[in-house]
Amino acid sequence: MNKGCNNGFFSLSPSELTLLATVISIAVSEELDNCQRSVFGNFLLSVGQNILTFDSQASCLQEQNK
Repeated sequence: MNKGCNNGFFSLSPSELTLLATVISIAVSEELDNCQRSVFGNFLLSVGQNILTFDSQASCLQEQNK
């Protein structure tokens, strides 16, 4: 996997990324009922939290190996 931030999704500006997230949120929300939105939103939060946990542990281990 490309680890750089020089293309596609990862090269968007902060404003563009925020706008993209907003547009996707509205589009998805309009297609789901209240219960589905709640489950899907919590699922996405969990994915994000797991990514942060992964990165945090990787950084910690990298620091220990210096």
